Amino acid sequence: MTSAATTIATTTTTSTATTTSTATTTSTTVAPGTVPPPGVSDVELVVDGVTRTYRLTTPPNPVTRPMPLVVDFHGLTADPETQDELSSMTAKGAAEGFVVAQPRGIGVVPLWFASAATPESEQDVAFARALVRDVASRVAIDPDRIFATGFSNGGGMVNRLACDVADLFAAVGAVGGAYVDHAECDPSRPVPVVAFHGTLDPVVPYEGFLLVPDVQAWAGAWAGRNECRVAPDEARIAADVTRRTWSGCRDGADVELHTIEGGGHGWPGTTSPTRAENSTDAVSATDIIWDFFVAHPKR
Repeated sequence: MTSAATTIATTTTTSTATTTSTATTTSTTVAPGTVPPPGVSDVELVVDGVTRTYRLTTPPNPVTRPMPLVVDFHGLTADPETQDELSSMTAKGAAEGFVVAQPRGIGVVPLWFASAATPESEQDVAFARALVRDVASRVAIDPDRIFATGFSNGGGMVNRLACDVADLFAAVGAVGGAYVDHAECDPSRPVPVVAFHGTLDPVVPYEGFLLVPDVQAWAGAWAGRNECRVAPDEARIAADVTRRTWSGCRDGADVELHTIEGGGHGWPGTTSPTRAENSTDAVSATDIIWDFFVAHPKR
């Protein structure tokens, strides 16, 4: 696959910038803190001796004030490019003026280790922290408006970050998430959470399986951590979408669960021609997630 993105390789030893060009890709090795050009840059980042990569997209007309950052995690076997095709998060960032970072999981089959307190999951958590630091060294980021969202295995990673990195992420959004070890969670502050899940999801069943919980029980657990009112409010926001909202939470850390009746393993409102049949087009998860993030900066 060819790419027109700039590649920025960050190491702990390079202090000057060098550039080499090929027919398809411009590769730039730069010191941390170098400002990327507008648009898409593929960034290499060494974390604990391991080279990790992420896709950084800045708005076409960046503002001078610090901007929000959304870190968008792909699902199992996917990559930043297919995640963006699914979520259209970079298009939303261009329209709304926020920065998007889409990290790549590790391994031949890219994945995220979303379980609790394993060496692999701690490495992925460290990568998330390092990624945010690296983005903030290049672009002016508002520290109170750093968010994470993800799909499937990436949704599980987002849940792990809410549990383990609540000091950094203001709020999280997950779609079709696989919330492994969800009970192993002790965030340092209440974390607003918004989620989407189809009742007929064949990959991550709505009712749960093995180490993955029932989705409503998972959302209720977050409501408990955030000290919300016991019973959620329910509203049908589309013919096939019900929203449950736990409000009255400590520090305004609301929890929202959108249930897609008859929905499969997909991203509501996606424009991806190969994935649209897996969910509903009655609502846009990307639009709802962004609106939720806007309403929930860190307090």
